[in-house]
Amino acid sequence: MKKSLMLISMAFLLCFTFSCQKGEKNATGTFTFNNKIAKINYVYAWYGPSVLDRSEKNIYLVFSDNPIPDKTHSIFDLQDLGEKGKIHGLMVRYSTMGTFKDSIEGGNFFHEDIGHSSLAYSAGFIEVELTNYDENVMEGRIFTKEPRDIFDHKYELDVSYKVSLPTK
Repeated sequence: MKKSLMLISMAFLLCFTFSCQKGEKNATGTFTFNNKIAKINYVYAWYGPSVLDRSEKNIYLVFSDNPIPDKTHSIFDLQDLGEKGKIHGLMVRYSTMGTFKDSIEGGNFFHEDIGHSSLAYSAGFIEVELTNYDENVMEGRIFTKEPRDIFDHKYELDVSYKVSLPTK
């Protein structure tokens, strides 16, 4: 299933903590930002509050080229790691409300060329193919059909993944 989505979020909506399960080396693909290619290997999953309705839960996925340290507990920790060049990747939020398979609620990039700028809070247009989803696992692909431009930065993405979902 494909859906072109504009993924935009704002910093003040992302001030929450999380506890993601161990990352799985079940992601394959690349994230290219400003012509710097990162091979995405890891995917992490957790449930957290929706930024639109805090009483609802979303599934958060973080895709990274390197393992994320266990002590990482906030969006700002992820941005710090990206700013220091320790991780390159992105986070997306899938809504568990309504037509779940068609919706992503927002996203973030992590890269040393971004740091904590407002660009870190906007993951642009991303295509979604969700091939398997149940209470235990999520599998699919996130990608751009062509190189994209956001605030004078170029990016491309093509990552397939399979991740175990934590218990709610």
